[in-house]
Amino acid sequence: MKILMLHGINHDMFGKRDPAQYGTITLEEINAGLQKMGKELGAEVECFQTNHEGAMCERIHKGFLDGVNAVLINAGAWTHYSYGIRDALAILTCPIVELHMSNIHAREEFRHKSVFAEIVKGQICGFGSDSYLLALRAAVSAVKGAKYNMTVNGNTELIAHIGYPTHAFKSPLIYNPYFEQAGINALVVPMGCQAEHYPAFLKSVFDLTNIRGALITMPHKVTTVSLLDEVTATVKVAGACNAVKRTSDGRLVGDMFDGAGFVRGVQRKGFDLKGKRVLVVGSGGVGSAIAASLAATGIAAMSLFDVNAASAQALADRLRQHYPAIEVRCGSNDPADHDLVVNATPMGMNEGDPLPMDVSRIAPDAFVGEVVMRTEITAFLKAAQDRGCRVQVGSDMLFEQIPAYLEYFGFATTTAENLREVAQLG
Repeated sequence: MKILMLHGINHDMFGKRDPAQYGTITLEEINAGLQKMGKELGAEVECFQTNHEGAMCERIHKGFLDGVNAVLINAGAWTHYSYGIRDALAILTCPIVELHMSNIHAREEFRHKSVFAEIVKGQICGFGSDSYLLALRAAVSAVKGAKYNMTVNGNTELIAHIGYPTHAFKSPLIYNPYFEQAGINALVVPMGCQAEHYPAFLKSVFDLTNIRGALITMPHKVTTVSLLDEVTATVKVAGACNAVKRTSDGRLVGDMFDGAGFVRGVQRKGFDLKGKRVLVVGSGGVGSAIAASLAATGIAAMSLFDVNAASAQALADRLRQHYPAIEVRCGSNDPADHDLVVNATPMGMNEGDPLPMDVSRIAPDAFVGEVVMRTEITAFLKAAQDRGCRVQVGSDMLFEQIPAYLEYFGFATTTAENLREVAQLG
């Protein structure tokens, strides 16, 4: 979501001009506050100030051509007489919020009238610098409440979602509603490709000039690693890759975000991973990805367990190679003395299923995470909750990894909460 903040005449003098009316806050501080809140709300805020009426009109024109999703404007004295700026604003098809630090209706009579009033969504005034933050919240709310119809045109960028079969793909049902809401001219397109054709197909996809990147899913995550020019340490530890993009010099590079989604979720719930002891049960694709992302957070120790002991040992060897400072152990699923416990297996999904570990050995102050998405509170998580543990459900991993993908591909990011709200999963 792109939001344009327009500051009008004399606003570069905030902090010096009439502090009784406007306070001592500077324009730079106002902008910093807007951009900070914008990140929290899933919006990219661009700020512009000018003392020249024509320059203001030209910036409004550019905002229209750039497809901004909302405009905030504090035009200062221009509010009361600039029909030129008023007509420029009228070109916009997005929500416009007018704002003022002072209560213009309690000041000189000439300030009581706004020539913008009939074309703006609403007006906020009289709350000092908080008027800006209130206006930003109102604009974001207006954008989310608006109905958009995405138009695919010659400027649409593509994200290829490559795998086989494609009938169970859920990513397009999350990304595309978000792109529509945020006014991003991009589209996630499912592309079914069988294993024997995949190496050639991946390279040909990146011959397209409007490709922004590729989401890679089964059965191609492991194969992808050897097809790229460069991969991250996370990919090397996980042994798989699920995101590919082309650099400006034409190289194909990749990263892995399955584990990043899990880690982001845990961190956003207030759990500090630095120096912690972690148990990961399950060393398959998801377990390896989670272990790889956890290793990058500064944990002190990691215990790995898998019914296939060789799989756990191979993951341990890769972790030791890339993160030698971490104490890595294999062979036990005992959760005692661990700060974070992760079930990366299907065990404990339903009531009566065997659990992946002895839950009675989990400390009540431990954090417990799950990867199963079909059931929100699995029997395993319920047992952990009964012990007093904080938990993370499996679907959090999906919604938390998408902001990481968006950032990787260079799009405006958002929050997992917003993605859950706009998703069309049925």
